[in-house]
Formats: sequence, structure tokens, C-alpha cells
Amino acid sequence: MAEAVVSALMEVLFQKIASQIFEKNGLLGGSTKKEMLNLQSTLSTIQAVLQDAEDRQMKEKALKNWLVKLKDSVYEADDLLDDYLTELLCHKVILDDWKACYCVSYAVTSLYTNGMSLCSGYRMKLKLKEIGEKLELVANERAKFHFKDVVHQKGFSCE
Repeated sequence: MAEAVVSALMEVLFQKIASQIFEKNGLLGGSTKKEMLNLQSTLSTIQAVLQDAEDRQMKEKALKNWLVKLKDSVYEADDLLDDYLTELLCHKVILDDWKACYCVSYAVTSLYTNGMSLCSGYRMKLKLKEIGEKLELVANERAKFHFKDVVHQKGFSCE
């Protein structure tokens, strides 16, 4: 059951990563976009073996543990992207309302300039790198299970 949730969540992550928000806003720097593409690649690698993991999980306890680690890492990535998208929307609202209420906008905007925001490219890059490394470790562990790769019909790309 956990793998079905992970598979569905991974599809949502692909959509978020490839969403028009990242493309149209142009707020991702080159290195942050690279981390996003690395995350997408790792998720794709894992997704290719998820069906085999689902089929074999009842027989192999170690495989269940691998799926739990995968699920935790995917949820962490999803939370980061949700936070980032929320901050992008808040930032847009602040900029849109700038003329209407300068004082409030200035106070809130100062939070962004003090580096407390994920919108800070450097902070976003660090968090993406950290989560990407966790997922990469999980992806590398898949080798010990000798999964069969499954080719998926759907795919998303940031390029």
C-alpha cells in the first residue's frame, strides 16, 4: 500500500518540478534548476523499479524498509516544493499589493531579504541538494534488490 502512495506522490512531484511556475517565473537560478533536474532524474530512476518493489514487498522485510525510506524522502521533497510554491505565491501577492499598502508589504518583504525565505536561491539550492542526496542514497540501495525496470508511459521534463 505504501508504494501506491509513493508512486502517486512521485507523479505529483514530477508535475510540480516541471510546472509552469518554475518555467514562467524565472526565479530558479541555474544551479537551483540543476538540483531540480537532478531530483527529477533520481525520482525517475526510482519510479522505474517501484512496480517490482510493490510485487515483492510482502516477501522481503528489507524491501519494506527500503519503501519506508523512499516514502519519507519523497514526502520531504514534496514538502519542500510545497513550501517553495507557497512562498512564490506569497511573494507575488506582496508585490501585487505593494502599492496598496507599502508599510505591511515592506515589513513582510524584509523577511525575504533577510534570507529567511526558501525563495532565496542559495537556501533553496541547499535544501534541494540535501533532499536529492537522501533520495540518491535510496536510489543506490535499489541495486541490492535486483529490481526489474518498468518503462512508464508518462514522463515530465523541466527542459
